[in-house]
Amino acid sequence: MLPISFALTTATSSATSVDLSQQPFVFCGFCGARFTATFKNPAVPCTSDAQCAGLKGCPGNTNCNACKQHTPGAFAMGPVRTINEAGSSSGPLATGAPPVPTSFGSVFCIPPTFNTAVDLVADLPGPGATCLQGGAQLLP
Repeated sequence: MLPISFALTTATSSATSVDLSQQPFVFCGFCGARFTATFKNPAVPCTSDAQCAGLKGCPGNTNCNACKQHTPGAFAMGPVRTINEAGSSSGPLATGAPPVPTSFGSVFCIPPTFNTAVDLVADLPGPGATCLQGGAQLLP
């Protein structure tokens, strides 16, 4: 099971990347080895290299002293600065009326799975985004 925390909203959910010392365009930093695609297991989220200082196990006794994600940017798009997902509220509801369309958006971080094949194909760790559409209805 991969724990992913995200907050759905009918407003706008946004994330902005930062340039860290070892990698630009980072949305979702996790402590990892400086020059390889390995990360501390269990995953340690971070916003700077300082939060990774002294960590080992990338793998074995290798330092995990870089805050980074799998590749810079988002969704294989390279130098991305901002991700936006826009939800929409359902508006006024009336008892017994048909469902009114609504959507919930969220931008979130996905940690590494520590399965090399999955992490390479899914570009993990890194950002994720979703917009769930549905309807709201008041029943009598």
